[in-house]
Amino acid sequence: ESALTTAMVCSGAVSAQFIAGKATRDALYLANLDVTTLPAMVVATAAFSILLVFASSRGLRRISPGAFVPVAFAVSAALLLLSFLLTFVTPALAAQAVYLQISGLGPMLGSGFWLIATERFDPHTAKQHFARIAAVGTLSGLASALVAERVAALYGVAWMLPILAGLNLVCAVMTRRLASVG
Repeated sequence: ESALTTAMVCSGAVSAQFIAGKATRDALYLANLDVTTLPAMVVATAAFSILLVFASSRGLRRISPGAFVPVAFAVSAALLLLSFLLTFVTPALAAQAVYLQISGLGPMLGSGFWLIATERFDPHTAKQHFARIAAVGTLSGLASALVAERVAALYGVAWMLPILAGLNLVCAVMTRRLASVG
């Protein structure tokens, strides 16, 4: 039962950081850059994603997903905090960095969570539990979108970046815990 609870909490945090991250990414980008620059940003994101896949596949040859994924979440948290600080100096550059990070690293982090989750449960148990794990993720994603809207409306979209960093740290801890649950 401990693995199920950990997986559900982890799923909620992973979905929350991803959904709120996408809302923040878009709002920050469109608040600081012209919409006509978006196609070039999408191309840059595709190239960045390819580089991340190569880098992560090399990393995963050396260390297990249970060690790699939590570190990747922690690095993501640090990058979000750096981007937050960058918003005070060059908000357009910060918006581009956040766009690349959320679009390129975000899906890889989510996949990493599910990779660890599939290692934790045998196929029969997984079939019983994955619907609940995904449901918690879905509800958390919805709640995080509402939080992102409120934070942006009350304090400005940049203030979502420390919140996203905190969620990424929760993901780092929870994915590590999930990987070590027997």
